[in-house]
Amino acid sequence: MSSINWETAQSEFLGFLLEEESDGAVAFVKDLLAGGASPSDVFEHCISPALQEIGRQFETLVAEVADGSLSP
Repeated sequence: MSSINWETAQSEFLGFLLEEESDGAVAFVKDLLAGGASPSDVFEHCISPALQEIGRQFETLVAEVADGSLSP
């Protein structure tokens, strides 16, 4: 695994998703890959945990979907 702080990366990526900043999320992942992270590490340590957190927030009604958008 690379020297990336995955907890911080996951938090930043989650922020992009919750703010519906798809361009920022894509650029962030591209930066991780350009910095030497493997695609599997990015998915395992960043994307998957962020999606799990969104699911948790949705389940506990912290986040809601309205008109096709995700709102915290």
